[in-house]
Amino acid sequence: GDHPHEAMQRSRLILACLLALPLAHAHSSFMGRGRSPQAAFCNVDAMAAMRGGGFLPSWPSESDRNQMFSGMKNKLSQMKASLDGMTESSAGPKASKLAGKWTKVKEVNQDEAMLQLGLNVVFRKAAILLSRIEIRTSPTSMDIITKGPLLVSIKEHYDFTGETVLHSRRDKRWGKHTGKIVSATEGKVELDIKWDDPHGGVLKETFEVDKSGNELTHTSVIKVNQDATKGNKPGEWMTYYSVYKRE
Repeated sequence: GDHPHEAMQRSRLILACLLALPLAHAHSSFMGRGRSPQAAFCNVDAMAAMRGGGFLPSWPSESDRNQMFSGMKNKLSQMKASLDGMTESSAGPKASKLAGKWTKVKEVNQDEAMLQLGLNVVFRKAAILLSRIEIRTSPTSMDIITKGPLLVSIKEHYDFTGETVLHSRRDKRWGKHTGKIVSATEGKVELDIKWDDPHGGVLKETFEVDKSGNELTHTSVIKVNQDATKGNKPGEWMTYYSVYKRE
């Protein structure tokens, strides 16, 4: 019934004691068997019992030392795995802090990215009106719904397993794009998206909430196969982003 942080503190204390045991043993051998060794802040008798047999009567041979250190290495590895598990279990469900409704308050470089894709002014103006995002999450997946005026919306579904899915192209050209989640925590999700010609390309998207939980940054890094602003020559990586406030 311990709180995760208290359990981690206790585990770190035991870890420090394990590291101190060889020094305590050396001290005991040097000062004589009649002296009671003290390993920093550790109870040596208790730690010896935990190790299953107490201290050796004299300083161990090289073979014994190698065996001892090998055993300690295994114990430390097991303890590290346990601590890692505590950290992971203490975190919230994936994308849980992203869930909710968000309204766009800032936009940088999106129009330039759409120009590279050869999108006309009508489409670019319409895209700017997609000013709201709703993110829905479950233990296994998330839905991203981008909304505009009236009934205009784009809905995409992604699994936390990283499975590749198909969705209609966002630029409304024929064909599909493939997308998958490549990384997900409770406050950050990263996506990889690819689509073929015409004007094919790749997009790396990140949705990340700030410490307050009330500001969401949607960052996109795009590279198109044919940059319409440069005579359809191969494009270079460019970044654009939007900032949203929780509704």
